Amino acid sequence: MWIFSPTGTLVDKIAVPESVTNLPWGNQDSQTLYMTAGKSVYQVRLNIAGIDPGEESTIKNEG
Repeated sequence: MWIFSPTGTLVDKIAVPESVTNLPWGNQDSQTLYMTAGKSVYQVRLNIAGIDPGEESTIKNEG
């Protein structure tokens, strides 16, 4: 999985042995990324919080 900044710069990569099908954020601080795949669920603790789907995004679509 590739992680990009809001400006489109590649920040990092997370190796996952299966094709990822969904990426929900979890835990109360939204710093855990869950990755569902074919037969597995992976969990990665991150240094930043993900976007809360209930909050308005500060990322602007320039397309």
